[in-house]
Amino acid sequence: MSGAVEAAARRTMRTVPFERIVLVLACVPILLGPPLAALFLIGREAMRTPGFRFIDWLTPAMIAAVNLILSVLILRHLGGELIVMLREVGVWIQQDGSASPSGVPLRGI
Repeated sequence: MSGAVEAAARRTMRTVPFERIVLVLACVPILLGPPLAALFLIGREAMRTPGFRFIDWLTPAMIAAVNLILSVLILRHLGGELIVMLREVGVWIQQDGSASPSGVPLRGI
């Protein structure tokens, strides 16, 4: 069964243009891997193809670069929020747990 699935996946990959795959990878938000993979594939294509024209790959490269920058900013902000939340939980645990960090009493529930 897996052989049939693998063969179908290979047929599908042959029918999808390489440029489309790179563009889809460049557009995946929040995750850092797909845009990095898109930039890697563009670089690999530049090394393998004589007469490579970067202007043809400018759109996916720019989308991947902007996506990476925005993703890092978002993840950095979320990391800061997570640290603040963990500190509040730590203080709450040290205070005997009589009230939640939001101030709502938990005893008697």
